Amino acid sequence: MVKNKIECIRDKVEKSLHKNLEQLSQLENKNFFLKTAKSLHTESLPLDKVNTAALYDEAYIPLADISKYTVLAGGKRWRAILCVLSAQLETETLSPIEEQILYTLSSVIECIHAASLIHDDIEDASEKRRGALAAHIQYGLDNALNAGSWLYFFAMQLLESPVIPEAKRNLFLGLVRDAVYSLHLGQAMDIRWHQNLEFMPSFSEYKTMIRLKTGTLAALASTLGMLAVDEHSEHIELFSFLMQELGIVFQIQDDVQNICAGLPGKDAADDIVEGKKSLPVILHCKQFPNDTKKLISLFVKARQEGVHSISVNEALTLLRQSEAIPNAVKYAYQRISFVKQKLNSLYPESETKKLLLFFIDNLTAHICSKQF
Repeated sequence: MVKNKIECIRDKVEKSLHKNLEQLSQLENKNFFLKTAKSLHTESLPLDKVNTAALYDEAYIPLADISKYTVLAGGKRWRAILCVLSAQLETETLSPIEEQILYTLSSVIECIHAASLIHDDIEDASEKRRGALAAHIQYGLDNALNAGSWLYFFAMQLLESPVIPEAKRNLFLGLVRDAVYSLHLGQAMDIRWHQNLEFMPSFSEYKTMIRLKTGTLAALASTLGMLAVDEHSEHIELFSFLMQELGIVFQIQDDVQNICAGLPGKDAADDIVEGKKSLPVILHCKQFPNDTKKLISLFVKARQEGVHSISVNEALTLLRQSEAIPNAVKYAYQRISFVKQKLNSLYPESETKKLLLFFIDNLTAHICSKQF
């Protein structure tokens, strides 16, 4: 029953995404584009020389296609679901208007996430995403890079929807702007680290990077959800922090799963090829500092030779000889236990709290099972 309720929310998230992405092909959006193109009219470029129909076909349609390809490719949609559950914690029963607001906000979250994935795959030279070709492989680097940037602004444009109360629109826009700023700062740290293979971040630096890169969007989702139904909720700040912690655990789970079994839709151990300073790598080098140079040399060879390089297996073998993977799992398990304990003390028993705890357990199932 609980699982069915989560699936129901996910289905509504998907419907909202399809509805909002469908705007990209609707006549009013084409008219908006043509109006924008006509505004380019100057004395040096007479209006009759601007082929607006060609501009639409050749420029706008590729943007729309890449956006739909990425956003609608699937995924857990856990950040969007979190947005809805956060609101329901404040009020068990959502009004039809509140539902419209929340599912619009869920689309905002998913579009921002999709935009970051396009850029992430380019920066990491990843060829696959969710079992399909990454956008830059499917459509070309230049088109994907442009579409990824454009998707951020499309997400903000969704906040102009009539269903979003005008009194809250600027508040939402400010939060989205700050979140996009933070996640790019986290990504900048990650890029710098895998570009400079000889640098090994500390555990504290890693947590800062993940808090920005992965935790930010989880915090944004929960904050937007709560603000949508109660702008003055006393729980927003603490709950946002807890959901940021959930984002960190989710990333650690990905780090460990990438090394142990590979992630669905991606090549196993591609973090080694990318030179990612994931938590197991950092913990191993802390336990065995003399292995750092060896690991770095294996990263270099793996990057040169690809995911099927023997260097990948050598690096994995080295990592599995220490307590790095169990310790990463242990830390993540401790954090998720902390999150659940705080939630239990923060909220009384309710159907939504039960849903949220089930959702968290399901999202972090690999870490919670401690089967790595």
